[in-house]
Amino acid sequence: MPSPSAAPSAGVIAVGDAQDEVRRRYRDRLVAAVESRSALERVLCDLSEGLVTCVGPWPTLTVGVSEVLAEWAAENPARGCGVLPLWPKPRGQSLQPTRSQAERSTVALLWSGTELFDGGFVSPEGYQRASEQAVCRAVTSAHPPIAAAATGHGAEHCIRFGSRWLVSDQRLAPPGDTFPPARIGCPVVFLNCCSSARLGDCGIPQRYSLAATLGRRGKAVIGSFRNLHAVPQAGVEFARTLLSGTPLGQVVNAVNRASASWGESRPTFQLIGDAAQSWCAPAEAGALERPHPVVAAQLLLPLSLAWLDKLVATLCHWRTLGDGVQKAHGNMLAAERALCMA
Repeated sequence: MPSPSAAPSAGVIAVGDAQDEVRRRYRDRLVAAVESRSALERVLCDLSEGLVTCVGPWPTLTVGVSEVLAEWAAENPARGCGVLPLWPKPRGQSLQPTRSQAERSTVALLWSGTELFDGGFVSPEGYQRASEQAVCRAVTSAHPPIAAAATGHGAEHCIRFGSRWLVSDQRLAPPGDTFPPARIGCPVVFLNCCSSARLGDCGIPQRYSLAATLGRRGKAVIGSFRNLHAVPQAGVEFARTLLSGTPLGQVVNAVNRASASWGESRPTFQLIGDAAQSWCAPAEAGALERPHPVVAAQLLLPLSLAWLDKLVATLCHWRTLGDGVQKAHGNMLAAERALCMA
Protein backbone atom coordinates (compact mmCIF):
# COMPACT_ATOMS: atom_id res chain seq x y z
CA MET A 1 0.00 0.00 0.00
CA PRO A 2 1.43 3.44 -0.83
CA SER A 3 2.53 5.41 2.20
CA PRO A 4 4.72 8.41 2.93
CA SER A 5 8.39 7.45 2.90
CA ALA A 6 11.68 9.26 3.31
CA ALA A 7 14.36 8.80 0.67
CA PRO A 8 17.93 8.12 1.89
CA SER A 9 19.22 11.31 0.25
CA ALA A 10 16.63 13.48 1.99
CA GLY A 11 18.13 16.34 3.96
CA VAL A 12 16.75 19.07 6.21
CA ILE A 13 18.11 22.60 6.53
CA ALA A 14 17.10 24.54 9.61
CA VAL A 15 16.17 28.14 8.79
CA GLY A 16 15.98 30.94 11.34
CA ASP A 17 16.07 31.01 15.12
CA ALA A 18 14.38 27.70 16.02
CA GLN A 19 17.32 25.47 15.17
CA ASP A 20 17.13 23.48 18.42
CA GLU A 21 13.53 22.46 17.68
CA VAL A 22 14.44 21.49 14.10
CA ARG A 23 17.33 19.40 15.41
CA ARG A 24 14.99 17.67 17.85
CA ARG A 25 12.46 16.78 15.14
CA TYR A 26 14.88 15.95 12.30
CA ARG A 27 18.08 14.89 14.04
CA ASP A 28 18.94 12.12 11.58
CA ARG A 29 18.34 14.27 8.49
CA LEU A 30 19.78 17.65 9.50
CA VAL A 31 22.29 18.92 6.93
CA ALA A 32 22.91 22.50 8.07
CA ALA A 33 21.47 25.49 9.89
CA VAL A 34 21.26 28.90 8.21
CA GLU A 35 19.96 32.33 9.10
CA SER A 36 20.15 34.16 5.76
CA ARG A 37 19.51 33.68 2.07
CA SER A 38 23.20 33.94 1.26
CA ALA A 39 24.02 31.23 3.80
CA LEU A 40 21.37 28.97 2.25
CA GLU A 41 22.88 29.55 -1.20
CA ARG A 42 26.32 28.52 0.09
CA VAL A 43 24.96 25.31 1.61
CA LEU A 44 23.10 24.37 -1.56
CA CYS A 45 26.21 24.98 -3.67
CA ASP A 46 27.81 22.03 -1.85
CA LEU A 47 24.88 19.70 -2.58
CA SER A 48 24.94 18.15 -6.04
CA GLU A 49 21.66 16.27 -5.70
CA GLY A 50 19.08 15.08 -3.20
CA LEU A 51 15.79 16.13 -1.66
CA VAL A 52 16.10 19.21 0.52
CA THR A 53 13.46 20.57 2.91
CA CYS A 54 13.96 23.91 4.63
CA VAL A 55 12.31 23.82 8.06
CA GLY A 56 11.76 26.81 10.31
CA PRO A 57 9.26 29.22 11.83
CA TRP A 58 6.70 30.66 9.41
CA PRO A 59 8.27 34.18 9.24
CA THR A 60 11.66 32.78 8.16
CA LEU A 61 10.28 30.84 5.16
CA THR A 62 10.19 33.79 2.78
CA VAL A 63 9.87 34.09 -0.98
CA GLY A 64 13.67 34.38 -1.05
CA VAL A 65 14.06 30.95 0.58
CA SER A 66 11.51 29.36 -1.78
CA GLU A 67 13.18 31.00 -4.78
CA VAL A 68 16.70 29.84 -3.89
CA LEU A 69 15.48 26.29 -3.26
CA ALA A 70 13.39 26.10 -6.44
CA GLU A 71 16.17 27.49 -8.64
CA TRP A 72 18.70 25.07 -7.15
CA ALA A 73 16.38 22.11 -7.74
CA ALA A 74 15.50 23.17 -11.30
CA GLU A 75 19.11 22.67 -12.37
CA ASN A 76 18.73 18.88 -12.07
CA PRO A 77 15.59 16.73 -12.45
CA ALA A 78 16.91 14.38 -9.76
CA ARG A 79 16.69 17.15 -7.16
CA GLY A 80 13.67 18.01 -5.08
CA CYS A 81 12.75 20.76 -2.63
CA GLY A 82 10.21 21.90 -0.11
CA VAL A 83 9.63 24.24 2.83
CA LEU A 84 8.01 23.15 6.04
CA PRO A 85 6.84 25.50 8.82
CA LEU A 86 7.26 24.38 12.41
CA TRP A 87 3.59 23.94 13.17
CA PRO A 88 2.15 21.31 15.53
CA LYS A 89 1.40 17.88 14.14
CA PRO A 90 -2.32 17.51 13.38
CA ARG A 91 -4.37 15.80 16.07
CA GLY A 92 -7.00 13.18 15.41
CA GLN A 93 -6.07 12.85 11.73
CA SER A 94 -3.93 10.24 10.04
CA LEU A 95 -1.56 11.16 7.24
CA GLN A 96 -1.69 7.58 5.94
CA PRO A 97 -3.89 6.96 2.89
CA THR A 98 -6.58 4.31 3.22
CA ARG A 99 -6.39 1.08 1.25
CA SER A 100 -9.16 2.32 -1.05
CA GLN A 101 -7.08 5.42 -1.79
CA ALA A 102 -4.05 3.27 -2.49
CA GLU A 103 -5.95 1.11 -4.94
CA ARG A 104 -7.45 4.09 -6.77
CA SER A 105 -4.33 6.29 -6.94
CA THR A 106 -6.27 9.08 -8.60
CA VAL A 107 -5.75 12.83 -8.87
CA ALA A 108 -8.80 15.09 -9.14
CA LEU A 109 -8.43 18.09 -11.48
CA LEU A 110 -10.71 21.12 -11.35
CA TRP A 111 -10.22 24.28 -13.42
CA SER A 112 -12.25 27.46 -13.43
CA GLY A 113 -12.79 29.93 -16.25
CA THR A 114 -14.94 33.04 -16.07
CA GLU A 115 -18.25 31.31 -16.75
CA LEU A 116 -17.38 27.65 -17.29
CA PHE A 117 -15.91 25.01 -15.04
CA ASP A 118 -14.55 21.61 -15.90
CA GLY A 119 -12.49 18.84 -14.45
CA GLY A 120 -11.97 15.14 -14.14
CA PHE A 121 -9.71 12.44 -12.78
CA VAL A 122 -6.21 11.37 -13.82
CA SER A 123 -5.19 7.81 -13.00
CA PRO A 124 -2.55 5.39 -14.35
CA GLU A 125 -5.15 4.32 -16.92
CA GLY A 126 -5.55 7.84 -18.34
CA TYR A 127 -7.93 10.77 -18.00
CA GLN A 128 -11.66 10.59 -17.26
CA ARG A 129 -13.66 13.78 -17.62
CA ALA A 130 -16.15 14.49 -14.84
CA SER A 131 -18.50 17.25 -13.75
CA GLU A 132 -17.64 19.76 -11.07
CA GLN A 133 -20.17 18.07 -8.79
CA ALA A 134 -18.52 14.67 -9.30
CA VAL A 135 -15.08 16.07 -8.48
CA CYS A 136 -16.37 17.79 -5.33
CA ARG A 137 -18.11 14.61 -4.19
CA ALA A 138 -14.91 12.64 -4.68
CA VAL A 139 -12.60 14.97 -2.75
CA THR A 140 -15.02 15.05 0.20
CA SER A 141 -15.79 11.32 0.25
CA ALA A 142 -14.64 8.81 2.84
CA HIS A 143 -12.02 7.55 0.38
CA PRO A 144 -10.89 10.61 -1.60
CA PRO A 145 -8.33 10.70 -4.40
CA ILE A 146 -4.67 10.92 -3.41
CA ALA A 147 -4.58 14.56 -4.56
CA ALA A 148 -6.70 17.47 -5.74
CA ALA A 149 -5.42 20.10 -8.17
CA ALA A 150 -7.30 23.38 -8.55
CA THR A 151 -6.52 25.95 -11.25
CA GLY A 152 -8.13 29.39 -11.33
CA HIS A 153 -8.24 32.90 -9.92
CA GLY A 154 -6.84 33.11 -6.42
CA ALA A 155 -4.48 34.62 -3.89
CA GLU A 156 -2.93 33.75 -0.53
CA HIS A 157 -6.31 33.22 1.13
CA CYS A 158 -8.47 31.64 -1.59
CA ILE A 159 -8.70 29.95 -4.97
CA ARG A 160 -11.55 29.47 -7.40
CA PHE A 161 -12.75 25.88 -6.93
CA GLY A 162 -15.10 25.25 -9.81
CA SER A 163 -18.04 27.62 -9.37
CA ARG A 164 -17.17 28.19 -5.70
CA TRP A 165 -14.33 29.64 -3.67
CA LEU A 166 -12.03 27.50 -1.56
CA VAL A 167 -11.26 30.06 1.16
CA SER A 168 -9.43 29.99 4.48
CA ASP A 169 -11.94 32.19 6.34
CA GLN A 170 -15.52 32.98 5.40
CA ARG A 171 -14.98 36.63 6.37
CA LEU A 172 -12.45 36.96 3.54
CA ALA A 173 -14.54 35.20 0.92
CA PRO A 174 -15.07 36.93 -2.45
CA PRO A 175 -18.67 37.22 -3.65
CA GLY A 176 -20.19 33.84 -4.40
CA ASP A 177 -20.55 30.40 -2.85
CA THR A 178 -17.71 28.93 -0.82
CA PHE A 179 -16.18 25.49 -0.27
CA PRO A 180 -14.68 24.89 3.21
CA PRO A 181 -11.10 23.56 3.06
CA ALA A 182 -11.87 21.27 6.01
CA ARG A 183 -14.01 19.16 3.65
CA ILE A 184 -11.10 18.21 1.41
CA GLY A 185 -9.88 14.74 2.33
CA CYS A 186 -7.05 14.44 -0.19
CA PRO A 187 -3.61 14.30 1.50
CA VAL A 188 -2.00 16.39 -1.27
CA VAL A 189 -3.44 19.64 -2.67
CA PHE A 190 -2.16 21.73 -5.61
CA LEU A 191 -3.24 25.40 -5.46
CA ASN A 192 -2.46 26.64 -8.97
CA CYS A 193 -3.02 30.37 -8.58
CA CYS A 194 -1.08 33.55 -7.78
CA SER A 195 0.89 33.64 -4.50
CA SER A 196 -0.80 30.62 -2.93
CA ALA A 197 2.53 29.46 -1.41
CA ARG A 198 3.77 32.78 -0.03
CA LEU A 199 4.62 32.19 3.60
CA GLY A 200 6.89 34.40 5.72
CA ASP A 201 6.32 37.55 3.67
CA CYS A 202 2.70 36.77 2.88
CA GLY A 203 0.46 39.82 2.51
CA ILE A 204 -2.00 38.49 5.11
CA PRO A 205 -1.61 36.99 8.62
CA GLN A 206 -0.73 33.30 8.75
CA ARG A 207 -4.16 32.33 10.13
CA TYR A 208 -5.78 33.54 6.89
CA SER A 209 -3.39 31.73 4.52
CA LEU A 210 -5.17 28.92 2.66
CA ALA A 211 -1.91 26.97 2.37
CA ALA A 212 -1.41 27.25 6.14
CA THR A 213 -5.01 26.23 6.79
CA LEU A 214 -4.49 23.06 4.74
CA GLY A 215 -0.96 22.45 6.02
CA ARG A 216 -1.99 22.59 9.67
CA ARG A 217 -4.53 19.87 8.87
CA GLY A 218 -1.73 17.60 7.68
CA LYS A 219 -1.97 18.26 3.93
CA ALA A 220 1.05 18.60 1.69
CA VAL A 221 0.45 21.72 -0.44
CA ILE A 222 2.04 22.83 -3.70
CA GLY A 223 1.48 26.40 -4.77
CA SER A 224 3.05 29.47 -6.34
CA PHE A 225 5.24 31.85 -4.33
CA ARG A 226 4.78 34.67 -6.85
CA ASN A 227 2.23 35.92 -9.37
CA LEU A 228 1.80 33.79 -12.46
CA HIS A 229 -0.46 33.01 -15.38
CA ALA A 230 -2.14 29.90 -13.96
CA VAL A 231 -2.58 27.32 -16.72
CA PRO A 232 -4.22 23.87 -16.46
CA GLN A 233 -1.14 22.20 -17.95
CA ALA A 234 0.53 22.63 -14.55
CA GLY A 235 -2.15 20.45 -12.95
CA VAL A 236 -1.69 17.78 -15.61
CA GLU A 237 2.09 17.73 -15.04
CA PHE A 238 1.53 17.61 -11.27
CA ALA A 239 -0.80 14.61 -11.61
CA ARG A 240 1.42 12.73 -14.04
CA THR A 241 4.51 13.11 -11.87
CA LEU A 242 2.78 12.41 -8.56
CA LEU A 243 1.24 9.19 -9.85
CA SER A 244 4.65 7.97 -11.02
CA GLY A 245 5.66 7.47 -7.39
CA THR A 246 7.96 10.50 -7.42
CA PRO A 247 8.67 12.17 -4.04
CA LEU A 248 6.79 15.43 -3.60
CA GLY A 249 9.96 17.52 -3.75
CA GLN A 250 10.67 16.16 -7.22
CA VAL A 251 7.02 16.61 -8.20
CA VAL A 252 7.23 20.37 -7.63
CA ASN A 253 10.59 20.42 -9.42
CA ALA A 254 9.06 18.66 -12.43
CA VAL A 255 6.24 21.23 -12.58
CA ASN A 256 8.77 24.09 -12.35
CA ARG A 257 10.95 22.59 -15.08
CA ALA A 258 7.92 22.04 -17.34
CA SER A 259 6.61 25.57 -16.76
CA ALA A 260 8.98 27.05 -19.36
CA SER A 261 6.81 25.38 -22.03
CA TRP A 262 3.83 27.53 -21.03
CA GLY A 263 5.70 30.80 -20.66
CA GLU A 264 7.18 30.97 -17.15
CA SER A 265 10.71 32.35 -17.26
CA ARG A 266 11.79 31.05 -13.83
CA PRO A 267 10.63 28.58 -11.17
CA THR A 268 7.36 29.64 -9.57
CA PHE A 269 6.06 26.72 -7.52
CA GLN A 270 7.08 25.41 -4.13
CA LEU A 271 6.07 22.51 -1.91
CA ILE A 272 4.86 23.19 1.61
CA GLY A 273 5.69 19.82 3.06
CA ASP A 274 8.42 17.21 3.27
CA ALA A 275 10.32 16.94 -0.03
CA ALA A 276 10.99 13.24 0.61
CA GLN A 277 7.38 12.21 1.03
CA SER A 278 5.80 9.92 -1.59
CA TRP A 279 2.18 8.87 -1.85
CA CYS A 280 2.00 6.53 -4.85
CA ALA A 281 3.73 3.28 -5.70
CA PRO A 282 6.09 3.57 -8.71
CA ALA A 283 4.69 0.37 -10.22
CA GLU A 284 1.34 2.09 -10.79
CA ALA A 285 2.77 4.60 -13.24
CA GLY A 286 3.06 2.56 -16.42
CA ALA A 287 0.33 4.36 -18.37
CA LEU A 288 1.55 7.86 -17.53
CA GLU A 289 4.58 8.22 -19.74
CA ARG A 290 5.33 11.72 -21.06
CA PRO A 291 3.66 13.11 -23.08
CA HIS A 292 0.13 12.27 -21.96
CA PRO A 293 -1.83 12.35 -25.25
CA VAL A 294 -5.22 11.47 -23.74
CA VAL A 295 -5.12 14.32 -21.27
CA ALA A 296 -3.75 16.69 -23.90
CA ALA A 297 -6.48 15.88 -26.40
CA GLN A 298 -9.34 15.99 -23.90
CA LEU A 299 -8.25 19.00 -21.88
CA LEU A 300 -6.05 21.49 -23.64
CA LEU A 301 -8.32 22.80 -26.42
CA PRO A 302 -11.30 23.59 -24.16
CA LEU A 303 -8.96 24.87 -21.47
CA SER A 304 -7.25 27.21 -23.91
CA LEU A 305 -10.64 28.62 -24.88
CA ALA A 306 -11.53 29.05 -21.23
CA TRP A 307 -8.40 31.01 -20.48
CA LEU A 308 -8.91 33.17 -23.56
CA ASP A 309 -12.34 33.86 -22.09
CA LYS A 310 -10.62 34.88 -18.86
CA LEU A 311 -8.39 37.32 -20.77
CA VAL A 312 -11.39 38.92 -22.51
CA ALA A 313 -13.18 39.26 -19.17
CA THR A 314 -10.14 41.02 -17.70
CA LEU A 315 -10.03 43.45 -20.61
CA CYS A 316 -13.75 44.13 -20.22
CA HIS A 317 -13.15 44.98 -16.59
CA TRP A 318 -10.83 47.82 -17.57
CA ARG A 319 -12.46 49.17 -20.71
CA THR A 320 -15.53 48.81 -22.91
CA LEU A 321 -14.87 46.64 -25.94
CA GLY A 322 -16.45 47.18 -29.34
CA ASP A 323 -19.50 45.31 -30.61
CA GLY A 324 -17.36 43.13 -32.88
CA VAL A 325 -15.17 41.95 -29.99
CA GLN A 326 -18.20 41.28 -27.80
CA LYS A 327 -19.84 39.27 -30.57
CA ALA A 328 -16.66 37.23 -31.08
CA HIS A 329 -16.52 36.68 -27.34
CA GLY A 330 -20.09 35.33 -27.39
CA ASN A 331 -19.24 32.99 -30.26
CA MET A 332 -16.21 31.76 -28.37
CA LEU A 333 -18.30 31.01 -25.26
CA ALA A 334 -20.75 29.04 -27.40
CA ALA A 335 -17.91 27.00 -28.88
CA GLU A 336 -16.47 26.43 -25.41
CA ARG A 337 -19.78 25.16 -24.09
CA ALA A 338 -20.10 22.81 -27.06
CA LEU A 339 -16.62 21.41 -26.43
CA CYS A 340 -17.25 20.96 -22.72
CA MET A 341 -20.50 19.10 -23.43
CA ALA A 342 -18.96 16.89 -26.12
